[in-house]
Amino acid sequence: MTKYDEQFKLKIVRKYLAHKGGYRALADEHGLHHSVIVHWVNLHRLHGVSGLAKKQVPGKYDVEFRLSVLKCLW
Repeated sequence: MTKYDEQFKLKIVRKYLAHKGGYRALADEHGLHHSVIVHWVNLHRLHGVSGLAKKQVPGKYDVEFRLSVLKCLW
């Protein structure tokens, strides 16, 4: 489980981009380290909203996918 959801990250990034605070001010306001906000802003600039989305952890596939792979191997 991620510590911060996509909507929270997007809210912080939008505040920063709207010049409603710098990295450190927003970090202090939300109890974060400023480097976390720098990272989120950079991800947003590179990939848009999808850059803030939760990533699928390798090796965590659903049962249906695993069964389909096994059937192909058999």
